[in-house]
Amino acid sequence: MSQSTSQMATIKHHLAAEGCEWNSIHHTPPFRGLWKTAVNSMKYHLLRTRGSHVATYGELCTLLSEIDVCLNSRILCALSDNPSNPTYLSLGHFHIGEPITQLPAIDVTNVKINRLSRWQMYQQQVQQFWQCWSTDYLQSTNNGIHG
Repeated sequence: MSQSTSQMATIKHHLAAEGCEWNSIHHTPPFRGLWKTAVNSMKYHLLRTRGSHVATYGELCTLLSEIDVCLNSRILCALSDNPSNPTYLSLGHFHIGEPITQLPAIDVTNVKINRLSRWQMYQQQVQQFWQCWSTDYLQSTNNGIHG
């Protein structure tokens, strides 16, 4: 038995003792399909957002981290019916135990590139990614509900 197989067996045993059932993504094809769809969606929108911009390794890592925050902050379901206190469950809850939040940034999506600093160009790419991805995500969710 390999080390990773033995570690997985240990994790499964511990979770079973706690009353949890562990299902790995490798053993659940429907979830693997959802994961692959999310990755492909991210790649598609990243390529559209990046365009021909050349980024340093650090800039690309930071951009991907910001995109990760965008994707992991999407709403999975509502936790409250109270309109004055709308709480929700997101993937961020599974990572850090609460919603992932970002500091507000100045909207630079419609500013011409030659007027932006390097940091603002980066912010523009993050904002454009969010606009494209969230629109696509909301339309797919809406089609799934009504389609």
